[in-house]
Amino acid sequence: MIVRLRAHEPVSKLAERLGHAGGPLAVTDLDLTNCVGADVRQMLPLITECKQLRRFMCTACPIRPSDLLTLVRQLPHLEEIQFSIPPLGAKGTIEMRRLSAIVGTEGSVPLKLQRVYVEGGQKTNEFRLLSFLLRCCPNAKYLHVHLVCGDFHEAVRECHILLAEHAKLDAFRLTSELPSYIVREPPATFDIVSYATVCANLTHQKSVNFRSCARLRDLVGISVQQQTMPFQTTLVAVDDSLTPEWFREATVKHDWSNVRQLCLLLLPPRPGKFYPTAGCTYSEGLRLLSRQFVHLVELNVNTFHFGPGLDVATFLQDGSLSFLQSLSAPPCGFRGVLALARLAACCPDFKELDVRFDRRRSILECAGCDSDPFFANEFPRSASPAFRNGLARLTLSQVHDAACRWFIECCRPVSTLRLGGCPSELDFESIGRALTHSMGPSCLIIEHEFFGFDDVALLTHPFHFADLQYLYLLFYRCVQPRKRFCPDEDKSSCRNTVSSDVLFRKASDRFKSLRDSELQSRMLLKFCDRTMCAILKDEIE
Repeated sequence: MIVRLRAHEPVSKLAERLGHAGGPLAVTDLDLTNCVGADVRQMLPLITECKQLRRFMCTACPIRPSDLLTLVRQLPHLEEIQFSIPPLGAKGTIEMRRLSAIVGTEGSVPLKLQRVYVEGGQKTNEFRLLSFLLRCCPNAKYLHVHLVCGDFHEAVRECHILLAEHAKLDAFRLTSELPSYIVREPPATFDIVSYATVCANLTHQKSVNFRSCARLRDLVGISVQQQTMPFQTTLVAVDDSLTPEWFREATVKHDWSNVRQLCLLLLPPRPGKFYPTAGCTYSEGLRLLSRQFVHLVELNVNTFHFGPGLDVATFLQDGSLSFLQSLSAPPCGFRGVLALARLAACCPDFKELDVRFDRRRSILECAGCDSDPFFANEFPRSASPAFRNGLARLTLSQVHDAACRWFIECCRPVSTLRLGGCPSELDFESIGRALTHSMGPSCLIIEHEFFGFDDVALLTHPFHFADLQYLYLLFYRCVQPRKRFCPDEDKSSCRNTVSSDVLFRKASDRFKSLRDSELQSRMLLKFCDRTMCAILKDEIE
């Protein structure tokens, strides 16, 4: 039996659902994902009673690592766990002592626990906490680390250290919401650090010598044997005169029918200021390649930029990719507005569109993604919905204003709308107009450098969306722990920060000024800076 507590529900609902499921002993799967405001002290005893639990999911839930380890040791049938390591700051040392004390005490260990998923940042303490947890899981074979904040390359190095300490781990997967700024081709000899820092998404299994990332140049040539490409494949190509032909050769030589998730990267042959772009010479190779993906579900080409005469519709010729559900692409991948219409027509099960321009540190520009005249002339001022049933999720990041509005209108209704750094000037009223005559969104996630709680529109216009349940606001300003003052020597560093109690109080004032009591009761607000420093919930009685 599966039991789930929703993000805005009180712990009393969990007790109620456990009872309806036939009691705690009848529960095999417990999902507390995103329960950021839950009372952990009330929650822990209820979880402990679920002795038959096999899967426990508590990402974005404020359970401390020490409490989590205590829980794990009391759940003898647990096979898989998913959790987050919250930013602990000065309390990290205290947590380390608690974990050390728990590890040093006698007690049962979760012998059946084999799969671990963890979300966190790059802080050394966070990886040390994870290492403590893994010591108590002697049979864990699979580790998935998902990075949500911090310095990407430092995190990759910490992962390398962690894997060296826990050699019994057979399979490791790294995923990241942080882009890598390394844009050079990885070396021929595989090592996790070199490949992860380029791909930012990697799976490696030692027992079968499997890795999800491959170089295009290694798949071509007379001496290369045929390969069956894996379920998840990341293909790294370097833009030069041979690359279009290599795409054609690799298509013919290898079996791509098992691939369900594909990521294509097109990197420059040497350091420069611009992303390389695939022009018409790539068209035939990409068209042939897309024909091989009989059951492809996810396609990520946001680091594969397109030149004039080429766009994402190239992958959809001849009825290819009919099972596609998710696409991530740069803005230049939609050089013609018909590309989106073709996507809707060719992919009946399509659910998630992610359009983003990642400005890596060493490469900053793309002629297509940065072109004001292109977007102003190409994208009309209004658009009709392209997808019959809308989308489950639309993500727009660093997208030109004209295209931002156009994508929102074309993809409505949208259940989850994520906006990162766009439109350039936050205008909730215009966003609302783009969503006119549609349901949703039920979840709105916005990251923008111009946020400020003195903006009256911030917490009023979103409430005009009748179906809105969750509002996530990601700030560029650092959210600091509660403190009375900044020492003189720290005034400069504190100038652009806001304390968590001030943030909470201002949000509460905005929240309580609303008159829709029903909306108040079901709305969850999650405030965080880009490093997820604080997660707050405003509970209205």
